Amino acid sequence: MVTSVLLSNGAGAANLAGAQKNLEQAKAQAELLGKEISREQTRIGDLEGAIGGLEGEIALAQAEYDNVLGKLTETQAELDKTQSSYDAIRADMNDRAAETYMSGPGSSLDILLSSSSLSDLSARAEFLGALQSQDADLSAQLTSVSRQLNDTRKRQTDLMRMSKDALRILEGHKNDLASRKTELESIVSNLQAKEKEAEALEKKWQHKVQVIIKATGGTGGPSPFDVCPVPGFSWIADDFGAIRYTTIPPHSHAGNDIGGPYGTPIVAPFSGIASNASNGLGGTAVYVKGAEGYVYNAHLSKIGKLGRVNAGDIVGYLGMSGDAQGTVPHDHFEWHPNNTGGAVTYNGAVDPHDYLLAVC
Repeated sequence: MVTSVLLSNGAGAANLAGAQKNLEQAKAQAELLGKEISREQTRIGDLEGAIGGLEGEIALAQAEYDNVLGKLTETQAELDKTQSSYDAIRADMNDRAAETYMSGPGSSLDILLSSSSLSDLSARAEFLGALQSQDADLSAQLTSVSRQLNDTRKRQTDLMRMSKDALRILEGHKNDLASRKTELESIVSNLQAKEKEAEALEKKWQHKVQVIIKATGGTGGPSPFDVCPVPGFSWIADDFGAIRYTTIPPHSHAGNDIGGPYGTPIVAPFSGIASNASNGLGGTAVYVKGAEGYVYNAHLSKIGKLGRVNAGDIVGYLGMSGDAQGTVPHDHFEWHPNNTGGAVTYNGAVDPHDYLLAVC
């Protein structure tokens, strides 16, 4: 949570009034971020619950679909068997029809009248009865198997329709699950970004609080800067001491890079004297020397006002000159205090990051 600091009266408090205002704005921004994060965490919980429910529905739908497919396989086997029986009975009936046709047009009466004896008559009558009984049995079997075949085909049709419905439900659940997971990933990603933003905001304003405390009675004295050296900045890198390989041997970075759109104005952070400090490594550059030390701004696109300047006067513009060509527009900003107070220094420069955060 961002801490509130009450400034005491005096010159330090007056110089950092803008920082205090920014601090209050940061508190409001942090609270808003906290509410957004809370809402998204609730939404994530809801989505995770919905995803769990959908996974259960998918398992049930898959089981139903597999069951229908299993019944379809069984029905197809039954259909093949019934069709085989139907074809066999039809073949027997075709054989009987062919046999009747080959025996000629004689009637049953002709066969009986042509009997040579009583025993022959009895045998022929028995034979005819057997044939008629066989025909009746074949006809009854064909009717029964035909009915069974139709029933099986209808059941197969119903099962195919059921399988399509089950598959449609299953695919619908899967699509819904994929959509929910995509939404969840997006919200989680957004939440992580907001959490990082909140962490960065917290860190930034904690630094500012420390600077304000130092400037209003704590150790370290007041901030040396009255205004932000790049009021229209997009970012400030906390890169003091980072190794730079643009020289041989490599050197430690003696300032902070402040980035923004090309041509963004760079201003004097305090009243003093501005002078041209251009060189091969830093490109177009400007010094601003004040009562407590001087700042060095490098990689400018062009120089602004020189000579005596007040805090906020434009002394240059963001660029990429010197060894910054091919990078992005930024101001290499160094702070060289007259009294380092035992701080870590590189070429007499100390880390300006906390002081920048106090006024930017």
